Amino acid sequence: MSEKNKKDQAASLRNKVATNTSKPQLPPRSELHSQKKGKTKWTVSLGLVRIVVISLLLAALIVFILW
Repeated sequence: MSEKNKKDQAASLRNKVATNTSKPQLPPRSELHSQKKGKTKWTVSLGLVRIVVISLLLAALIVFILW
């Protein structure tokens, strides 16, 4: 080993760590929490309503027939 390497054996490792520690650009915390999320709106399609109504009518008819 050379004299320089004996004194500072971790220099190459420090250089690697220094080049790999780039921080991602994140928004400030106040900006992040100031954006309020609205309520989730649920939408029901007409086809789904038809299927539910038909299935309830069929179930009621079957129960009436078996009773």
